[in-house]
Amino acid sequence: MEQRLGGEKPLPFTLPPEAVLKKVIKALEARRPKARYAVTFPTHLFAVLRRVLPVRMLDRVLFAVSNGGRR
Repeated sequence: MEQRLGGEKPLPFTLPPEAVLKKVIKALEARRPKARYAVTFPTHLFAVLRRVLPVRMLDRVLFAVSNGGRR
């Protein structure tokens, strides 16, 4: 894990700290802040999928994305 995270090449879907900072500022300035804020593309995608897919289908998608449950 350390080799993967500490490499020279950035990980896919990795954003700079400023991306999170924008969401933090938005939450702090909001009159009624949300409980969660999506920052990366996968979090936006899975938020949409969670709304439109049945639970069993979403479970299949998550299983496939996680390499079949292998670590």
